[in-house]
Amino acid sequence: AHAALSEAAVSFERAGEAEASQIARCEAWIAAIRRGPRSAYVEAIEALEGIANAADPSSRVWVIATHYRGTALRFSGDASGTQAVLLAALARSGPYLEERAQVLSSLGTLYVVLGAYGAAEALLEHAAELHHQHGDTVGEALSYGQLGAAALGRGDLDRARRALQMQEWLASRAGDAFGQARALVWLADVALATGRYDDAILHADEASRVAEAQTPPLSMWLAYASRAKARARGISE
Repeated sequence: AHAALSEAAVSFERAGEAEASQIARCEAWIAAIRRGPRSAYVEAIEALEGIANAADPSSRVWVIATHYRGTALRFSGDASGTQAVLLAALARSGPYLEERAQVLSSLGTLYVVLGAYGAAEALLEHAAELHHQHGDTVGEALSYGQLGAAALGRGDLDRARRALQMQEWLASRAGDAFGQARALVWLADVALATGRYDDAILHADEASRVAEAQTPPLSMWLAYASRAKARARGISE
C-alpha cells in the first residue's frame, strides 16, 4: 500500500494536482505506520512534519499531515506528544468535517488508552455522529468500537455491549471483517463478564467464522476467539 500510494503521489504531482499529491503522500505514510516496524515511526513523524510545514496551516493537507503525525507518535508510545499534536489538528479541522471526525476518533482512542474514559466518550460520540453524517460507515464503526472500550474501562458492561453491537453491525454492512471480528470477540468478553456463557461461545464462533473467511485469515482474532470459547466452556462446566 505504501509503494502504491507513493506512486500515486508522484502521478498527481506530474499532473499538477498538488493537494492530491500531498494527501497521497500522507496516506502512504499512514499505511507504513500501520504495518510497522517501529523504525518506520521516526521516519514517518519527520516526513509528515515536513509535509505540514510546507503546507498552508489552514489547509486540509496540514490537518491530515498533522493528524497522521499524531498517529505515528501514538504508535511510538509518546502519549503527551500525541495529545499535543492531535489537539493542534483538531483546532484547525473545523472547515473539513470528514477530517475532523477522524481526528476526534484518534483523540478519543488516545484518551481510552490513558484511562480518561469520560473525555473519550464525549469525543467519540461526536466522531460517530460526524462519520454518520458523511456516510463513513467504517469510521463510524471504529468510533463505536472505542466507545465500547471506554465503557468497559468504566465498568459499564451494558453500555459496552450496545456500542460493540453497533460496531459489529456497521462493520458487517461495510465489509470490514477486521472490525467485525474485533467487535464479536469483545462481545464474547462482555458476555463472559456477565455470566452469559452460551452467548460468549456464539459470539466467539461467529468471530472465528469471519476471521477464517479472510485471505489471509485474521490470525489474531482467531486466537482471541479460541481463548474466549475455552474460557466460556471452562467456566460453565
